[in-house]
Amino acid sequence: MSKVITSLSIYDQSVEVPSHLFNSGSRKIGTERSRHHAVRQAIAMMRSHFQNPLTLQEIADSAQLSPFHFNRVFRSITGIPPSVYLAALRIEQAKKLLMKTDLSVTCICFDVGYNSLGTFTTRFTQFVGATPTQLRQISQDKGLHSLLQDWELLKDSLALLGQRLEKSTIEGKISVSQPFEGLIFIGVFTDPIPQGPPVSCTVLTEPGDYYLTSIPEGKYYLFAAALPRTDDFIGMLEARSSLRCTAQQPLSLQHEGTRKSIDLVLKPMHWTDAPILIALPWLLISRFAKFSQVPSGYQEVAAVGKNSYGW
Repeated sequence: MSKVITSLSIYDQSVEVPSHLFNSGSRKIGTERSRHHAVRQAIAMMRSHFQNPLTLQEIADSAQLSPFHFNRVFRSITGIPPSVYLAALRIEQAKKLLMKTDLSVTCICFDVGYNSLGTFTTRFTQFVGATPTQLRQISQDKGLHSLLQDWELLKDSLALLGQRLEKSTIEGKISVSQPFEGLIFIGVFTDPIPQGPPVSCTVLTEPGDYYLTSIPEGKYYLFAAALPRTDDFIGMLEARSSLRCTAQQPLSLQHEGTRKSIDLVLKPMHWTDAPILIALPWLLISRFAKFSQVPSGYQEVAAVGKNSYGW
């Protein structure tokens, strides 16, 4: 059994260029600044025109780079290809429209830049972990809205579910760089941008120890996000987190019994971070629903999750 100690964090948004990039030896500071400036320009362009049928050439032109070189630079800085970043921006807007308007799924599909309903639905489900129709149903469910009304019950229930009931594959401590009260979501995903149901996840109501269990062999990305305490369920479904930590380098679990100890530090979002697309509070309810004895007060909510959304 092996045990690896690692410490992960992201850079504060005020940092223009991560300082470690200046130590590469073969790259000059001016080159790094120009690379980051180019990616900033491209992200700004995608945010302003995501609803248009953008091509890689058009995005690269905004950064004044060739498509091949731009694709490589963008991926090295953000951890994902520009096409995935653009898709994330589109799905983020689609989530808002589904939860806050009565527009049909078809109208929303075209409004956010897709020209095929099938492609949109597939991409949305891949990112969010639920179909567009399911997400709309979740946002309107009164039982789920009630989840956040009793904060003390929620904290007690999560403390019970968070107990170390079996050997963990990944464990560690999570800390926050500023005062915080709310929910902290930690999950392991197969892609560098968190999308779809996580391989394993947990939810905390305060910084401290976390445990992730039952992770099979493979390469994964560890992700954490903090959502401030609120009674606004729609706001939490939008996952407007200002604190997060993303491990862009994959974690390799090469054989059964491998354990990793990884400490996480949640810091303000960096400008390169893609939107959080998963309905995080939905993961919270699904976690309740997996247990045969759901915490008192959430039986009906968990039943809705099992019966309506296939948890």
